[in-house]
Amino acid sequence: MDLPIHLASGTLIGSVVLYVEHAAPDKPNSTRQWGKAGAACFLLGVFSHLLLDAMPHYDWLFYITIFKPLPFWWHIPQAIMAMPVILFTWYVLRDHPVIAMISLLGGIYPDLEKLAYFDFHLPRELVIFKQHSCYLSQWTAWEREYKTALIVFEVLLLPALLMSAYWMTVRRRKLQGSSLVLSLPIQNSQAGIRTLS
Repeated sequence: MDLPIHLASGTLIGSVVLYVEHAAPDKPNSTRQWGKAGAACFLLGVFSHLLLDAMPHYDWLFYITIFKPLPFWWHIPQAIMAMPVILFTWYVLRDHPVIAMISLLGGIYPDLEKLAYFDFHLPRELVIFKQHSCYLSQWTAWEREYKTALIVFEVLLLPALLMSAYWMTVRRRKLQGSSLVLSLPIQNSQAGIRTLS
């Protein structure tokens, strides 16, 4: 699928992992715990990329030809459409910028390998996901026949992923807010100042 969808999938994965971490009784407070969360974001991002690319899709952004006189013109529409997704991710996950970066990187990693292999001649031995990154996508007869439906699906999938990420972030921040409320000092006439936590 196109780059913005993979980035949005990474955003959703980062939001879900952060929600799970904050909902757990043992909240992450060490470098090791955050390292595990980061690794989960990256690996789940890679898995989501491979899963999305295994689905029928059309990659319609690659076939916008207005930038054809420029070098690497087929990547320019992808990059333009990716920028709002990246900005949205930094806004939604701004309290965890490292997790945001790792999630985005995991979501697009197989395509980074493909870019390096085809456009910059990365040796095949250094490619991890060879079945994905060493072959260009080929449409099936079914994908050609239902091209319009697939494009509509991809266009709708992008905001669905982003809104799901936003929803998960709102839920996480409500959890964080409730934990902050519990640690606020309250006045007790007999015991003086104490906290609920």
